Order: sequence, then C-alpha cells, then structure tokens
Amino acid sequence: MATDPTARFTSTALFAQALGSEILATPTDTATLPQAAVSAAKSVAVLPFANMSADAADYARRALAINPDDPLLLYNISCMYAMLGNPDEALSCLEKAVDKGYGQKDWVEHDSDLDSLRQLPRFQTIVAAM
Repeated sequence: MATDPTARFTSTALFAQALGSEILATPTDTATLPQAAVSAAKSVAVLPFANMSADAADYARRALAINPDDPLLLYNISCMYAMLGNPDEALSCLEKAVDKGYGQKDWVEHDSDLDSLRQLPRFQTIVAAM
C-alpha cells in the first residue's frame, strides 16, 4: 500500500498550499520551467491522497504543459490515473513514459500505485517491452 505523502502536514489545506507553491502556478520565467517540471513530476501523483482528485487531471495537464516529454512526469501521471480508477489514461501515460525513456522496469512491476493495472493485458505488454 502506498504511503500517504500528506502525513507530515497537519491538514489537507496545508498540503494543498505547499503543493500549490510547486505546480499550481504556471511560471512565466522560462528559466524556472525545468524546476517547475521537476516539482510537478514529484507532486502530481500525490493529489489523490490530498482529497484533490477532482483537480488532479487539471494539475496533470498543467504539468504536461511545462514539459510534455518528461518520462518521470508521465510515469507519475500514469500512477495518478491508476489510483483514480482511470486505466485507459493510466496506460496511455505509462506507454508514453516508456516511449520517452522511462526504463525502471522493476519499479513499474512493484509500484503499488499501479496495482489496479497489473492484470490488464495492455499493462503486461508494456512491462514486457521494457
């Protein structure tokens, strides 16, 4: 089972505030875009834990607007969609992540965020191709 990344915060509101400082505001200074993409990649998959599921897809789109080819970001968005019960989007993002260079097969095989996908033939094909 995934560990709740919000546990160090005393409330979901504080977590959302901290997350907001990372990815909710799209930077206008291009020098900050790489750091924003890194922050987004680290942050987007935790939105379901923060009772922010309704906003998760919007934040994922914002993160992808910063860096649509980032394999880690795509992987984390795949995890987010899997946890939200959207296997088609999760598998599409996972395929893109692998196509863009995500190669941590052992992680994919054991990441509990992807448990809902494991028995799907498409998931098994993606993992087999890694």
